[in-house]
Amino acid sequence: MRDPDMEVMARKVYEHVTRSAQRLVPTAEAIEREYGIPITNKRISVTPISMIAAASHASDVTPLALALDRAAREVGVDFIGASPRSCTRASARPTGA
Repeated sequence: MRDPDMEVMARKVYEHVTRSAQRLVPTAEAIEREYGIPITNKRISVTPISMIAAASHASDVTPLALALDRAAREVGVDFIGASPRSCTRASARPTGA
């Protein structure tokens, strides 16, 4: 998904998220019906966008934010983003011995 062109990168991120999560909400709704338990938050966690954006030297990452927002609306989730824990886990990986 990385690309030196921010607009191209935003398009790739949008396409990847919508393709990967296209069945998330319908699947969650089927589970709700089957078990009678409401799933109140349907969320997508993504790699910290700063890691992806680093491939571009663009100073404005607004196109990525807008692409994620559009993707969230498209698939019908409540939230899309990276949690602080995922950032911590990614930076805390051992580099090898």
